[in-house]
Amino acid sequence: AQKTAEKSIDSGLREVDKRLGWRGITQNFEGDKAEAFQKETHDEIIASLNPPRILPRSALNGLKILEYDLSQLKQNGYYGDTPVLEKKYYRAIVKDVSDARAEANVRIGMTLATLPFSEMNWVRIDNSPIKRVSQALKAGDVIQVVVTKIDKRANSVVVSLEQEPEVQGALLSYDVQNGFVRSMVGGRDFNHSKFNCALQAKRQVGSTFKPLIYAAALDKGYSPSSMVTDSPLVFKYEGKLDADSSNPPGEDWKPHNYGNKFAGDIPLRLALIRSMNIPTVKILNEIGVDYGIQYARQLGITSSLPRDLTIGLGSWSSSLEELMRAYSIFPRLGKKVGLVYIKKIEDEKGNVIEEWKEPVVATPPQNANPTTPPQEEGRVISAQTAYVMTDMLKGVIRERDGTGHGAGINFPVAGKTGTSNDHRDAWFVGYSPQVVTGVWVGYEKDKPLDPSETGGKAAAPIWANYMKSVLPRYPSGDFSIPDDIVFAYVDRYLGKVASSSNPQRVRVAFKVGTVPNAAGDNIRSIGEPGVRATATGKDENASQGPDTVPEVEEETSDFMRQGYQ
Repeated sequence: AQKTAEKSIDSGLREVDKRLGWRGITQNFEGDKAEAFQKETHDEIIASLNPPRILPRSALNGLKILEYDLSQLKQNGYYGDTPVLEKKYYRAIVKDVSDARAEANVRIGMTLATLPFSEMNWVRIDNSPIKRVSQALKAGDVIQVVVTKIDKRANSVVVSLEQEPEVQGALLSYDVQNGFVRSMVGGRDFNHSKFNCALQAKRQVGSTFKPLIYAAALDKGYSPSSMVTDSPLVFKYEGKLDADSSNPPGEDWKPHNYGNKFAGDIPLRLALIRSMNIPTVKILNEIGVDYGIQYARQLGITSSLPRDLTIGLGSWSSSLEELMRAYSIFPRLGKKVGLVYIKKIEDEKGNVIEEWKEPVVATPPQNANPTTPPQEEGRVISAQTAYVMTDMLKGVIRERDGTGHGAGINFPVAGKTGTSNDHRDAWFVGYSPQVVTGVWVGYEKDKPLDPSETGGKAAAPIWANYMKSVLPRYPSGDFSIPDDIVFAYVDRYLGKVASSSNPQRVRVAFKVGTVPNAAGDNIRSIGEPGVRATATGKDENASQGPDTVPEVEEETSDFMRQGYQ
């Protein structure tokens, strides 16, 4: 699992880094310097492979120089005078460029390889895609490549143009049931940075905090079908801004959704799936900021939380590990879990120095009041709330307009995307019945990525690539369903119970006693019920057709830090 995590992070960050742009050539060598670079690269690759050395036939003539034996390497897929292998990354130097052949010849040490234009057409210069090889490369340029194909019969090596990523990332993954850590990647390259971004970095969480607000609402009596009005909202400034705020004193706060679009009345479930900002703010305003903070503490959040509505949009910072601590409670049906990084330590003789042992759960004391059941050990929210949240978060991935649709894999999974203010951080935290995994993507020095690099685009594919590789190693099975959970088919846009002929019906989990009826007159509402106007003032159809899939909601945070209640 650790190797899979490292590969997933590396390949995912390379894709993000390419989208962020080609940074160009930093070194160019000609003549003797080019030959010296080739020899240096050759020696580096040989030294890293450390093949056996043999005495050559020339030793019979009095020479005592040992030579490397590359025969074993070539039997294992390596090729060339400087042994290269498919899917491996190397430094190379451009030998020549031909726009007529639409390719460049490059040398990896002493091995000649071909770089076709098709393997470098991701390069953009001045924000425009290149049309010729010579626009980006010339003889003597030092580049990074990955070997994509070796054809020993044709004596050819094909490579693809790469660049060393500047963007960083982290991945943490552990078993749901016991907290055993299976994978942890604190950054793309330990040699580049020793800073562990999975445990040490505290970054703005963005929309990954929203599920905690929705869970709190469920425990206040709301349901997935409860309606919240997505309409323009203004909070008047009534206090002092923090010193680090970029907003001028006295400015009102107007949270908005992507594209300034408004959906009118919308069920809580769909608002979460689309990661909508205004409904989240209205939900938090309804249940209370203090209650929202207390609920987050209950789920294991220990970071500083500003006492205002901006926390609903993730205005605060957390480590990946801390955020996952809260998410792991959902598949565990309301129970916390402690992480176990090391199970056993042995000395060189195999003697056990230290070994992890499962904590002994104390027997609860005799309850004085037989009508009140004792609090179950480790449970911080009800199993019913936890399961309903899992069912809602499954929709984030499964449904076409979910922000996590790009993380879809052929396993029962649930999760949530997150993108911080100014697109500085991209997150995806999700889980299966067996494994909980979180991914963070961003720059180590806290600078913006790109407006298009959301959690669903930058982090979710890394998460999906990792999970689809590790989940087959676990027993199959769906999430456990606790008692007092019922399922009903409801209209995904109206929240009411839907008939079998309704094309918009979806199967939704509810706590017993919260299932809506066909009329919908028992559905609780938040905001201004009855408003169905869009930003243009036109009436919005309450139940859209299956082909009118709304644009996936941009989930970036939109807030001012303090002074708004």
